[in-house]
Amino acid sequence: MSLLITLGAVVLLAGAGCARNEQTSNTSALGQTGVADEKQENTAPAGEKKEESSDSSVKAPSLTIDVPGVTVVTEPVKKSEDEDKKPATAQGATITYDDNGFSPSTLTVKVGTKVTFKNNSPSDFWPASAMHPTHEKYPGSSITKCGTSAAETIFDACAGVAQGVIWTFTFKEKGSWGYHNHLNASRYGKVVVE
Repeated sequence: MSLLITLGAVVLLAGAGCARNEQTSNTSALGQTGVADEKQENTAPAGEKKEESSDSSVKAPSLTIDVPGVTVVTEPVKKSEDEDKKPATAQGATITYDDNGFSPSTLTVKVGTKVTFKNNSPSDFWPASAMHPTHEKYPGSSITKCGTSAAETIFDACAGVAQGVIWTFTFKEKGSWGYHNHLNASRYGKVVVE
């Protein structure tokens, strides 16, 4: 469904770009690259509304194009906060769980990092090593060790974790370690240990 909406928007934008504009464009406000000069006034050709971004770190303006019956708004793409993050150190990192699953879905950390799993969902969750239901992907882990003295050393909460409660695990093995919510196995993520 979203693919059809995206394709429809692309077709509309392509049609708007191909339509002949009878008015003379205001090319004096455009630099050689076709991007509005930052020193120029906030102007745009008729039928278009240019809006300045409220984020001073974003230089590109947003643009609204009015096509009969449809309004398309384009905005500059901002980097997510996660793109600039370096791998977590041994000091720690946090993965949150809510109704949409684990976030971030992939976390990169260094050996010895304590990762906190925090439940922001109204339902209990049970973080554990892949594969469901055995939990044996992470070395030494197994659901059969829950309830034993080894339970504190395995990548397995061994029980549901309530809303607002945290569970922590220190990753001591390098590798790519898949995990899941044992109470809803369709929710999963990965911790990459370098």
